[in-house]
Amino acid sequence: MKPQIHIDKDFGWFIGQFDNNQKHRHYALQLSIPIDGSICIKTSGISLETASPVLIKPNVVHQITSNSSHFLLLINPASTVGHFWNQIARNDIEEIQNPVAEHLKEVLRDQKPSLKDHLNKIINENDCWCDAVIHRGDERINKALSYISRHFDRVVSLEEIADYCHLSPGRFLHLFKEETGITYRRLQLWNK
Repeated sequence: MKPQIHIDKDFGWFIGQFDNNQKHRHYALQLSIPIDGSICIKTSGISLETASPVLIKPNVVHQITSNSSHFLLLINPASTVGHFWNQIARNDIEEIQNPVAEHLKEVLRDQKPSLKDHLNKIINENDCWCDAVIHRGDERINKALSYISRHFDRVVSLEEIADYCHLSPGRFLHLFKEETGITYRRLQLWNK
């Protein structure tokens, strides 16, 4: 399969093989889907070889190796797309049995000419609008994520978002990090 890459506002993806993937960490949620083989994910505590989709939470040091093509989706964890994926797994690294991930895997195996459009459509269709969907987690942070999404064209200050959520800035920062896995400052840098 010819390598492909796509960058969007709240996510980016890569299809192909890694020649030299060192242990690393990043602030994005990562969904890795082996297309025609398996992937091996190593952390300081585990080594997991699987042919199933795997979700990796932000700030987890990991290394992925594979002898075949796979799909790597990096998602802003504080976006509404990220909120959808963040709610699927409880652990830092977890094999997931999810209909959306399975649908992505089917599309990747089919190799249709409109692959890019089809993948982006599936990802965008599973945007989480927290006002209308019941999730576990703090409703004030759900409200904040929705507000930030509606005002993505500018940097929303800490004072503005904390006031909107009826929280002190300190309490907002604590809850935000607890719910999303990243700091509010990291979100602001991502949005820039």
